[in-house]
Formats: sequence, structure tokens, C-alpha cells
Amino acid sequence: MRVVIFLICYQFFPTFLFSQIDSATTAIIESIIRKKHSQGIIYYTDKLDSNLILGIKNKIKARKYMLRNTLGEFETIVIAKKEKRYIDSILNKTYSNIWIDSLFGNSKRIPKDSIWPHIQRKNSEFYAQKSLDTSKNEIIKSVGEQVRNANTFQFSPIIYLREKSIFLFYFIRLCGALCGVQELYFYKLENGEYKKWLAISEGVF
Repeated sequence: MRVVIFLICYQFFPTFLFSQIDSATTAIIESIIRKKHSQGIIYYTDKLDSNLILGIKNKIKARKYMLRNTLGEFETIVIAKKEKRYIDSILNKTYSNIWIDSLFGNSKRIPKDSIWPHIQRKNSEFYAQKSLDTSKNEIIKSVGEQVRNANTFQFSPIIYLREKSIFLFYFIRLCGALCGVQELYFYKLENGEYKKWLAISEGVF
């Protein structure tokens, strides 16, 4: 009986451990998300979609990149073989990673498979409660409120490199079939604060 319990615990422990991140890392993820969702509940899925993980892996197959920084200038970054193996190992673990509920202070986890019903429900609730004024300003304001109401996130773990002086992070914010933002960036530690640095991939839709 003890052997059976041990094997069950051993099987699930790596996923559980990977899902428990330190408070500093949680705060970093929350700060990034809050730049796209400044107020209200952060809705996020329990897992990152497998196709999105595969997309990340395809975008970082190489070890040398010339990428645009936040100032619009190009910089070269070379990923060491050891770093590349580490990135790949974390992404492979991400397939089975499950985020805990209430990961952030004001947040709710939803199942990955229910993301579209959740977004559709939030949009339906918004239109049911909101009577739109025909003025241009009111329409623009209402669109912003609708996006904020439906925002739902998926994100990767933070992948620290070089003694945590930089990290790699991906997130996608969805608010409808043709409404969202996604970013895959290197972040860099500057003056005690992580700042967006080099863009591997980003898009607005």
C-alpha cells in the first residue's frame, strides 16, 4: 500500500511543484498582465494551450537572434547550448503544468477548454447590461469596457536565464475571436526592475 501511495505522489509531484512559484515571480507576471488589464478580476486558464506551447518552441528553435528592442533598435542575443536545453526542458514541462487557483490577488482560474464559452458569456452579459449611446465617444468607451470585461489570459512560466538577469515570457490576452494581444519577449533586469527588452514575437488582433 505504501508503495502505491509513493508512486501516485511521485507521478503528480513534479506538476504540483512546477505550478507553485515564488511570490516575486508571481508579482512579476501580475505586473505584466496588469499592463493589459489594469483593473478588475484577472481571468486566466489553468493551462497554456498545447498549440501555443508548440508555437513558442517553433519561434525559439535557433540560438542566435537579431531582435528589435523597445526603442526600435536591433540587438543580437546568443543563447548558449545549456540555456537552450534549459528553455526546452521548461517548455516541455509546461504541457503538464497546471496553475493554481487565485494565483494573483484578484484573479480566478478557469479550465482551458472553457475559455471560449467564458469569453462569449462575458460578452453576452456585457451587451445585456449595457445600452449603447449612438455618440462616437460613448461607442469608443463601450468598446473599451467590453474588452476589459471579457479579457482572459493564458501565459507561460517565466524562464529565468543568466542568474535571473533576463527571462523569457509569453502571454496571450483574448477578448473575442478577433480581439486580443500576444507577446513573446525577453525581459531584462535594469536598476532592480525587470523591463521588456527584446521582442521575439508579438501581435494584436
